[in-house]
Amino acid sequence: MALLRVGAPDPDAARKAEEKHVANIMAKTFRTVMTKIESAGLPEAERAQVVARWKVLPREDYGRIRGMMEDWRGMPQAEVFHHAVTNWPEFMDRVKADLDVAWHLRQAGVVVGLAEALEGSHELMTAYLLRDADLLQYQRVAKRVKVKDPRTGITRIERKAGLPGRTHNWWTWRKPHLSLLRRYAHVALRMYLENRGLPDAA
Repeated sequence: MALLRVGAPDPDAARKAEEKHVANIMAKTFRTVMTKIESAGLPEAERAQVVARWKVLPREDYGRIRGMMEDWRGMPQAEVFHHAVTNWPEFMDRVKADLDVAWHLRQAGVVVGLAEALEGSHELMTAYLLRDADLLQYQRVAKRVKVKDPRTGITRIERKAGLPGRTHNWWTWRKPHLSLLRRYAHVALRMYLENRGLPDAA
């Protein structure tokens, strides 16, 4: 027996199906990248464990992917995502440069509003997104360094701090983090456009 469904079709059904399809492509890209990075150099048994771990994307990460799709609406979303996660060191270098600008603006007492962020540069957008953030959390833990006085030849110990370095816990150039990519989706879009010689949509 066949059931006949009566009623007008959902006008958004095709759009929703396409969005789900694109999100699944992005999720597969991320799982593939993470599997490759985390299994590199491991024995066969441990590689199998990594493959099994990344067979399914965690629910919260899938939600972040859907959020990025909103940020990249009207753009080739799967391509932008693929470019970011497969060129993660470049993405992180760009984020760090934006954070450096945001830090100096904060230090100078400059407050970036939404209108300025939308009409200005990508650095201003980052500064706006971080307007309520404690930028100290992005600083590298102060470390002791030896400094030699060129005049006296005396070496003294100083403590220096700065913006995040490559050894910081959350600040990693090695493998992608979707929470970071979600927060700085505008940086990923700019990187994609610039590397293809296209105008910055921002």
